[in-house]
Amino acid sequence: MAGVLRFSRQDAAALPLTPETVETVIARTRTANLAQMLVAILLVAGLLLAGRSVPGAFAPLFYGGAALAMWGVLGAALSTWDHFRTARPLRTHPGLDLARESDPRRFWQAHRGLFPYFSR
Repeated sequence: MAGVLRFSRQDAAALPLTPETVETVIARTRTANLAQMLVAILLVAGLLLAGRSVPGAFAPLFYGGAALAMWGVLGAALSTWDHFRTARPLRTHPGLDLARESDPRRFWQAHRGLFPYFSR
């Protein structure tokens, strides 16, 4: 199931393997990576604001939840960095890797850094 927050290798393997499809997959995975990072940042910000506005003993719980949610921000940031690192050679030489591989599943497995970590 492809969506804004998720686009996996199985979703990409269902598409035919052409240069246009590679560009489409790069665009969809970039959207999914950036959306996951935005959701993680908003979650941390919401927990920090909730911890600031709640008086008493519940504030440390929200701050602790925000500290744990920051690992999600780190994971989304590393996933986005991996996406841009993997997408650069595919964009500069789109036909080079397509000529070596005819099976979409194996092609996207070889370029798995393109996909978000949280949708595998």
